[in-house]
Order: sequence, then C-alpha cells, then structure tokens
Amino acid sequence: MTERGFRVRGLGEIAIRCDDLERMTWELHTCLTIGPERCCSFVPPVQCAGERGQRPVPDTLHGIDYMTHEARASADTRRVRTVTCTASVNAATHCRLDVFLRQQTTLWNAALEERIDCYRKTGKTITAFDQMKSLTVIRGEDEDFRQFNVGPQRSVLRRLDKSFRSFFERVRRGETPGFPRFKGRSRGIRSFDIPDPVIRDGSLWLKGVGRFRLPSVPAGRILQARVVKTPLRVVVQFAVEVEVPDARPSEPVGIDLGVKDRAILSTGETVPAVRIDRRPLRRAQRAV
Repeated sequence: MTERGFRVRGLGEIAIRCDDLERMTWELHTCLTIGPERCCSFVPPVQCAGERGQRPVPDTLHGIDYMTHEARASADTRRVRTVTCTASVNAATHCRLDVFLRQQTTLWNAALEERIDCYRKTGKTITAFDQMKSLTVIRGEDEDFRQFNVGPQRSVLRRLDKSFRSFFERVRRGETPGFPRFKGRSRGIRSFDIPDPVIRDGSLWLKGVGRFRLPSVPAGRILQARVVKTPLRVVVQFAVEVEVPDARPSEPVGIDLGVKDRAILSTGETVPAVRIDRRPLRRAQRAV
C-alpha cells in the first residue's frame, strides 16, 4: 500500500493511499477537479486533513450517495432535455385554465405583500416554506384553492422566493436590484410548473383544470412539466431525462481537407468534393 501526501492551497493537506501510482495519480486529479468532498474514492477512501487533524470523507453528503467511477461514467450518458409540445384543449379547459392563472396571480400578489409587511413590522423575512404552510391552511378553508392541485400552486411561491434570492444577490454584487413587483391583469402569471405530471392516454391531466392532449408523449423519464399559455396556443414543456449514446469513436480517425477532394481520411478513404453545376446560370446570362 502506497501513501503520499500533498498540500494544496485552499484545500489543506490531502493524503491519498492507493495500490499503485497510476490510480493514485487519477485519484489526486479527481480530488483537485471536483473537490475532495465529492470525489470518487477507492478502498481505503481519500482522507482530507485540515488544521484540526484528519477526518475521513463521509459516505454521503446532504443525502446523496457517492458513486464509484463506473457508476459516474454510466451517469454521464444521461442528459436532461426540454421537449416542447403544443397541447390541444377544449373550451371548458380553457376557461378553467384562465381561472387557475388568475388565482396564481392573486397568490403571487398576496405572498409578495406578506413578505413586505413582515419585513416592515419585524425586520425579518419569511421563506417559501413558511408561505407553503400558510397555503395549506388556506386550502383547508377555501374551496376555490382546494379544487386545484397543490403542486402548481406551490410553484408560484418557489418562483417568488427565487425572485427575492436573485434580488439580494444583485444587491450584494452592486447591480441594479430590481425588486419583485406586483402583477396586474395585463402582466399576470402565464405559466406554472407541475412537479409530478400525470400522463395518461397520450394526454397530460391536471386536477381542477382538465386534459391537455399532446401530439406525442416524450420518450424517457419525465421529471417535470410546465404549462405556458400564450395568446395563440397552450404549450407544455417537459424536462425529460434521456440516454445519450457515447459519441466517442472506438478508433480515432484523422481528417485532412483538400482541394481536389473534399476530405481525405487517415484510413485512406476520400470524400468527393461538391461540384456546382453552373451551366444553367451561364445559359441564362448569355440570353440577357
């Protein structure tokens, strides 16, 4: 067993124990690239030593298990893509969708006013989780809020919380703050997120709103959906996790661009050049 120690600025001392020097080099590179607390570790694991002594890297961080090198490589083939579909809805669904969007606008304004009043009176701010608890109480007392799904209603509170975090971040950087504004009828909420979309019979179903008929269901694991109402149509955007094939070739091939041929490969193959037939153009020019 080989053990080497390295001292890196900002990270302290990193002690790595591994079977051979090649794997030790890879482990150090991974540790410096993505951080010692996120790196993949062999057995025994990477040890990070600070000023207070050595401590082993925990097996989990914020509930996320560390992956081995093989598992990380397989995870690199998965990507999240946004698939946009134009939904077909009937007149009744259109009316219920307008009612829900107006309710979302009212909820935004009420949540914004609650944050402003709380800061003026107590000098403290409230979080999105506090307002979600208040939303639960409102849903228990108001039938108009209870008839719709709670997931899209919480999305507007998350959006408001994101606006406030962006506001304070711009203030910290010294930029134009841009305080979140109240939304009127002409610039109200026009979209909402669905954390757990229900897809059945080629359609998206939403409690209290109705059915959104889709031209096709996206292939892959659907993580989230967003419904956007534009002046002309209703659009559904899906965040889909798809498998991306490995585009790396098994054997590298060199390409040399030429004049006579478009390209010549290192394997000896040639790609013919594209020759434009200019005879019709010449005939048309002579006829002028």
